[in-house]
Amino acid sequence: MRSFGFPARVAKGKDGFHTVTFRDVPEAMTDDRQLGSAMLGAADALTAALAGYVKEGRVLPKPSKPRSGEVLVFAEPCFSAKIVLRQLMAERSMSNVGLAKLLKKDEKVVRRMIDPDQPTKLDQLDKALQALGHRVIVGVQPLAPIEKSGRPRDHEGPIIM
Repeated sequence: MRSFGFPARVAKGKDGFHTVTFRDVPEAMTDDRQLGSAMLGAADALTAALAGYVKEGRVLPKPSKPRSGEVLVFAEPCFSAKIVLRQLMAERSMSNVGLAKLLKKDEKVVRRMIDPDQPTKLDQLDKALQALGHRVIVGVQPLAPIEKSGRPRDHEGPIIM
């Protein structure tokens, strides 16, 4: 199972803003007065930072295990599926043309499908992944798991997205 859930630390500043940072992806950071909005922004910031890695041809960081006080934040589902598709193609030394033939699609469709800047429907990515022997699994988690103290709760187990 491949997942793009990265541990994040949420800190509430004296100014009332909740700041979310990622030790594995230091380029991703966001803040907001509302914790739920900060967590939504964190997923967007994580996705944008990881997309930057892809565009620059950099190796994506591997998510480390959450530490005490950290929560898992997941990259956007379609982006995650695109990255896994790219990884599977690379593992098989498969070109865009090769996947296009397998899918009976034009190569341009595959090129757009693996481009992090191009919108692609999740069901289309799932079909491409199925052609390579995998499939998309989507999970749901609370935006901001919070203890009664108002602090983020430690991650309690695997949540796949």
